[in-house]
Amino acid sequence: MKSELPRLSTTGDKPVFVVGRKPDAKAKGGLVALMSEPSARDLEELAAFLREHGPRTIVRVGAKVPLVVLDHVTGAPVVMLEGGRKTFDGLGALPESVRRLSVGKQPKPFSLADLPPDHLEELELDVASVTEFGPLPKLRTLGWTRMADAGAAFVTRQPTLHELGLRASAITRLPASAVLQRLILLQPTELTSLFGIDALPALTFLRVDAPKGMERLGSLSAASALETLLLVSAHRIADLSDIGSAPKLEMLGVLGTKLDETPFLNLEGKLSGGSFQLQTHAASKRLFAHLGIPYRKAELIENRFFDEP
Repeated sequence: MKSELPRLSTTGDKPVFVVGRKPDAKAKGGLVALMSEPSARDLEELAAFLREHGPRTIVRVGAKVPLVVLDHVTGAPVVMLEGGRKTFDGLGALPESVRRLSVGKQPKPFSLADLPPDHLEELELDVASVTEFGPLPKLRTLGWTRMADAGAAFVTRQPTLHELGLRASAITRLPASAVLQRLILLQPTELTSLFGIDALPALTFLRVDAPKGMERLGSLSAASALETLLLVSAHRIADLSDIGSAPKLEMLGVLGTKLDETPFLNLEGKLSGGSFQLQTHAASKRLFAHLGIPYRKAELIENRFFDEP
């Protein structure tokens, strides 16, 4: 079993290695900040640091640093490219040790043509769409900020994609995927319903969080594998009457909402567990009693997708 990848939430964002300074002798890994082009001496020290602490290291590369520097980060499992990069020439130098790549906010679509396809398991993007891409055969987790409908083609091409987190997306329909099992929609801005869910036949977990302008959920009858549905700020969805249409729904989470129990009363006899945080504690208690189900902790999973704020 592969080790858990380091994240800023656990390593912290204070660099232990900065270009032009000696590495922190006490560090056992952490954040390496290559915010300016390293000298030959810097690269020697970086190589020594990664030989010793590579598996516990995140490498952050500044927007003005040429990506040929990636030739020298062998041993690190995570690379973060700062936003605002003008060129992605050299992306093909990404070493095999890198299992997670994060690309910060980019104003325009960029090419993934040089991205090595064989070892990435996790990818984080902040852009409307990407160009010149192919399947990444090991990619299981994708976190995407500001994705538009044009980005859906990338999602569809990924043969092993297990979970997808979309933050502040501008999609008007859900992207199609024959294999996707877990989807979270954090503050979608253009979805008026869960239009397109019929093209996600393997989906078992869905979270919808504070949508803007969502008129209704839409029918979930085609979501034949959906077992868990989490709604955060559900009062932002005008019509919740479609919840009961999911044929295999077992777990419902309703968190941080200004609603009482009324929209959920028709789920009696359908669920095996729930997590309710309604407008009042009394309303949540009444809903548990009405449905006759036990409390089950809601798995929110958003920390799996995004390292950048």
